[in-house]
Amino acid sequence: MSSILRFKYPALLLACGVFVILEIIARILPLEYASGTGIYMTENRKALVEASTPEFDYIILGDSRSLSVKGHEPTTAEPYSIYNLSLPAMGPRYFQFYLEKYLENRKKKPAAVIFAGDPGLFQRSWNTPSHDSKMLYSDAVDESLWHYLSLRFTRRIEYFKQGQRTAPRDDFGALLWDAFSHRYLHMFGPIDMMRQYTGAERVFMLREAIPNQLHLYRFRDGIKQYVFEIRANSFRSHPVPADCSKCSFVPQAICHPDYSRIEQNVLLRERLKAQYGGINLGDLIEPNDRVKYYMMRESAIKKQAQAFEKELPDLAPLEALIKTATSRGIKIVLMDVPAIEPLRHATYYRLYFEQLRELVKKYPLARIVRFPDPNYPVQLFVEQVHYECEGAERLNREFYASVFPEIKSFAPPGAE
Repeated sequence: MSSILRFKYPALLLACGVFVILEIIARILPLEYASGTGIYMTENRKALVEASTPEFDYIILGDSRSLSVKGHEPTTAEPYSIYNLSLPAMGPRYFQFYLEKYLENRKKKPAAVIFAGDPGLFQRSWNTPSHDSKMLYSDAVDESLWHYLSLRFTRRIEYFKQGQRTAPRDDFGALLWDAFSHRYLHMFGPIDMMRQYTGAERVFMLREAIPNQLHLYRFRDGIKQYVFEIRANSFRSHPVPADCSKCSFVPQAICHPDYSRIEQNVLLRERLKAQYGGINLGDLIEPNDRVKYYMMRESAIKKQAQAFEKELPDLAPLEALIKTATSRGIKIVLMDVPAIEPLRHATYYRLYFEQLRELVKKYPLARIVRFPDPNYPVQLFVEQVHYECEGAERLNREFYASVFPEIKSFAPPGAE
């Protein structure tokens, strides 16, 4: 026995030593640049919100469409800052925690938090547990672990009695988690998860978050890309003509070269820096993909319009954000960026704003501010969600000409 231990122990020790060395190297190297743009952007936002500086006069929270609002760097004529902290595909429930993370290490409070997310984020069917998005074994998002396990046991028996040999599977929820879970797991750690979640959802999130603290696992996709799938293109630079930044320039392949991940993320970093956090994701869509979106746009709009006739809003996550801001004496502005024209009369939007107006009455530090026209023509969108370059230009023009003056009047910069 002792001879076996003497033989295995050095091998085990060597394996552990190699693992520790690789983990240290992974923590030193900027592996976020080798990862996909979603992971890089989340890591970029995380570093910013967890820092103690800079302190902004106004911060914008929202989703992928509100990300198109460009921030504002202080100037002599306009000495205030606006930073767009919007992050795509994060769902309805994280906003309060995201704001808390920003405020945690900063001494100066913003004059106002501007929430610019799509009202569609607050569909009742979206406010569900991360581990059970179809509520197959859950009754609420904050139920206890014991209640969840009890329901799981009894409902599986019921499914079996109904002739189903296996319980239903939430394939759509699993697909969404695979595609977008990095937003949660790269923004929040296990300690955050313990505070944010309860019951079965806490167990699920911790199970996902703990391995992600190892950088070898956290950036596994980027490591794989540059170790096993490295190409000559990874070492080339791809300059683009200056005209590519103009809306009048037709998107062409020369404006969307085959960037390596590192080069693409460096360019993304520079755009976010130059535009104070804002970037129009529609501008990043390659010509071939853009054509596909054009072809599917009509059916996608129709499908979304039909869904909004059946959906009901649940503003509980939004009220949690409002409470988080106002409890700290921070004013909050509820500002939806314009949606596509065919959704103008959607039942869901009407119900959302009816409920929102009633909700805001409870909070003196909250205000609804809307664009002159809350819906833009179809031709200003690539698909049903993201703006064409011309749509983003109109959005920013109207924001700074009509919307922000009202926000600044409600919450002057520098006033606490």
